[in-house]
Amino acid sequence: MTPGRSPFPPPGAAGSLAEGGCRESGLRRRRPRALPAPSGGVAAKWKRLVIGKGTQGFLLFAYTAAVLAGTLLVEGRPGVVTNLVPFDDLVRLRASAGKAGVLSNRFVLGLLGLVGNLVMFAVWGFLAWKFVDGRGRARWRNHAEVVFFGLVFSVGIETVQFFLPTRAADVNDVFWNALGAGLGALLGHLHASVRLDWA
Repeated sequence: MTPGRSPFPPPGAAGSLAEGGCRESGLRRRRPRALPAPSGGVAAKWKRLVIGKGTQGFLLFAYTAAVLAGTLLVEGRPGVVTNLVPFDDLVRLRASAGKAGVLSNRFVLGLLGLVGNLVMFAVWGFLAWKFVDGRGRARWRNHAEVVFFGLVFSVGIETVQFFLPTRAADVNDVFWNALGAGLGALLGHLHASVRLDWA
């Protein structure tokens, strides 16, 4: 033993020798993986739910069938007539508000019919946007396809209603339905691109 030299290895040398031995034997020392810190609360119990394309297609098909059943199978009131005057519903709403007020049954029912068309096709547009969206697809193409097929869908409904005895076609329904499909596509786009975290 050399005078003045400690018989014990310096600190850290044992770990280096162990790592060297692992390298020579072909083994690699694994470092312990850091565990994510628990967030705590009810939010930690929620798990991410992934809705695949098959489920998206089923939801879109089921909702489309429900829209067709509600617009074609449910009988309307007798005496309805076909309306081909654009934005005539807005004119009637304005007249109802000026004559009987915004709380009158005529105004409320007319407003609910307009908003109902928007909401009904907004849900359809949201589901359709989610279904056609995919990796590598341009977002503008998704919007164009959803609005186009929403327009075709609405025109088909109004065409069938034109020949039903208790239903009537309305050109304004086509406009509001297409607008609702566009709003639904916009919501689908925002849902895919924007994440909201509530503090």
